[in-house]
Amino acid sequence: MGEWPLHCFKAYDIRGLSGEELSDEFSYRLGRALAKYLNCNSFAVGRDIRESSPGYAENLIRGLTDSGVRVLDLGIVSTGCLYHACWTLPVDGGVMVTASHLPMPTHNGFKMCRGTLPLAGEEIQELKDVFLAGNFRDGAGEAIDHPHEDAYLEAIVASTGKLARPVKVAVDCGNAVPGPAMVKLLDMIGAEHIDLYCDWD
Repeated sequence: MGEWPLHCFKAYDIRGLSGEELSDEFSYRLGRALAKYLNCNSFAVGRDIRESSPGYAENLIRGLTDSGVRVLDLGIVSTGCLYHACWTLPVDGGVMVTASHLPMPTHNGFKMCRGTLPLAGEEIQELKDVFLAGNFRDGAGEAIDHPHEDAYLEAIVASTGKLARPVKVAVDCGNAVPGPAMVKLLDMIGAEHIDLYCDWD
């Protein structure tokens, strides 16, 4: 890639146009840069359901493992699930491949954590400098499939408890990532529910 889209390094995340500004090559280099900047040995990676997310996640993970990092691949999860993984799994941080509220399929991005805290502000600018400088560390890491959704939902139920009385709710998930998990969670707490657009689109 001739010129990297430096304007995609925002205050709280990395966001840009899929295929125009962000790419598989960008994702791989970001994995390399994160491994060096955070000096991490283990990392959690999750992704959303955007068309470009599987490729970006795969190349991000490859960049991390080529730097000697052990990656726990959470698969398709919500951002909240990725944050919970950073709190509870033996990892040094995590990345969520998502552009949050920005439109699909045109946009994508990366939300990153150092330990349990999101990267933001000056940290992202420092990461950008490492991304540009190159000279990354080399190693032989590994990627391990590590579903985490059930543990996340169980933690929610453990913290709130089940419903004390019958409740009937309607839930509209907009065909977004949390849809199937929300249906499962409502079952777990004992709610009667009417589901609207709870499947992935």
